[in-house]
Amino acid sequence: MNKKLGIIGGMGPLASAYLYKRIIELTNASKDQDHIPMIIDNQTKILDRTSYLKGKGEDPYPSIKESAIFLEKSKVDAIIIACNTAHFCYDKLIKDVSIPIYHMIDEVVEEIKNSNSLKQGIAILATEGLRLFPSYKAKLMQAGIESYEVNEEEQIIVSEVIYLIKETGITKEVLNKFDKLIKDLEAKGLKHFILGCTELAALEEHLIEKEKYINSIDILAKHTIKKLGYPLKGEKHD
Repeated sequence: MNKKLGIIGGMGPLASAYLYKRIIELTNASKDQDHIPMIIDNQTKILDRTSYLKGKGEDPYPSIKESAIFLEKSKVDAIIIACNTAHFCYDKLIKDVSIPIYHMIDEVVEEIKNSNSLKQGIAILATEGLRLFPSYKAKLMQAGIESYEVNEEEQIIVSEVIYLIKETGITKEVLNKFDKLIKDLEAKGLKHFILGCTELAALEEHLIEKEKYINSIDILAKHTIKKLGYPLKGEKHD
């Protein structure tokens, strides 16, 4: 086995650490040597993706590409990106490296498609930038699944939560803001919530009623483990 994984990280560092943690926790391993060898490029110089997509910042792609090439030269077998919004450049990036890059958003959509229980009342919680390129809503629509993109007022709260996590970590203020948002969305009849930003995904271990949440980090972690040929928790070793 011994396939090696590369992670383009730093967007943000906490979310990257959470993705690494979940890959370890979800791998069926009885000793150190059973785990996936990983290289994490915590590339904190990558510029803000949402600012760029809104036309207010410089292009983060050169630094994302640099990270991918560094990982490829480090002899990893596949790459994942620890940021939903950074997938705006996915089609360009796969032309600049010759190894597989697993697509977080596609993996989440595939998970929803294969689960009847998740297909109703889906709300997308993500950055403003994610709305500016074909992502969850468009891909779910292609699969014949309806979803709700939060309105302008709700998006302000989502963005506040994301940037507060980047600034202060997961605090009581963050959890209270997020909890109120979820209750307001549930009052509209929404039942399932895509944590479509890796900062939001990192919140889940602090939340109750976890079955409501579609965690982009957890889904990417599970699909990555399987694609690299390692067993998930609950599965037997080959």
